[in-house]
Amino acid sequence: MSRGADPNQKCYGKYTPLMMVSGKGADPEGLAEWDRLEIAMKIIVILLRNGADLDANTKGVSALHFANQSKNLDLVMFLKSLGASQ
Repeated sequence: MSRGADPNQKCYGKYTPLMMVSGKGADPEGLAEWDRLEIAMKIIVILLRNGADLDANTKGVSALHFANQSKNLDLVMFLKSLGASQ
């Protein structure tokens, strides 16, 4: 990003930051559901503006998959509105 970070770098060779935040990565304890959703959406937009691949996947697992798995319909719809297809 502004200091050379790669928004598509996979953590432990598996998941990108976008995948992580689309699941439980933006789920700190003590925040209301809407606050967590707002934080996740802001992080997703920042990652995408800095070159994150919306449809990156690891063995069929993508950001959209993580949002589905966490049963977060609002985040699923948000990712789809941004063009996520996998």
